[in-house]
Amino acid sequence: MQEEQSPVQDGNPYFLGDEALVSFSDVGNGVANYWLVNKKDHTIRPFETNESLTAVFGEDTPEAIRNAVKVTTPKIDAEGDITEGVLSDFTILSPEYSIKNDGSAKALHFSPRQLKGRYGKPIDQKSENMASEVLEGLLNILKKNAGETGVPVDFINEIKKDDKLMAFYISALAYGEYTMEKIFSDIKHSFDNTK
Repeated sequence: MQEEQSPVQDGNPYFLGDEALVSFSDVGNGVANYWLVNKKDHTIRPFETNESLTAVFGEDTPEAIRNAVKVTTPKIDAEGDITEGVLSDFTILSPEYSIKNDGSAKALHFSPRQLKGRYGKPIDQKSENMASEVLEGLLNILKKNAGETGVPVDFINEIKKDDKLMAFYISALAYGEYTMEKIFSDIKHSFDNTK
């Protein structure tokens, strides 16, 4: 697949729905130069190969490449967050979240922006403490009823070890509109996707 040469553009990426295709100005030619930007969760995913790009866009791949916006390669902090430029406030996901040859990619339960944002509300330590207690109680109930819920104890233990996921659930309970039912549904869905 030949990349069309185009000048670096200072404008924002052209979004079709929640997504846009971008390339960075000082990265070599080829598919590794294309990234899928998602404005809903403020993430940027790499494509693994030419096949992965084609798997996502199908017969529209040439048009997608023509509409890709070439932007100056951004400055990125240690956490993968872009600190300036037209993609400021977006996070570049690590290679484990690359789009694979079949068009699939590892699910992202929450974006770093969602985790840091607390749903746009000021920090409320009391609410976070209460949410932490509620979440701990829910996970203990799920462990005791693993046979009935269909979520094994080992999976619940893995969730409890995942600091970022726990922080997301606490934030979702404290600041978002999440309920215990919604968190259970998310946990069940995550487990079902591991089968």
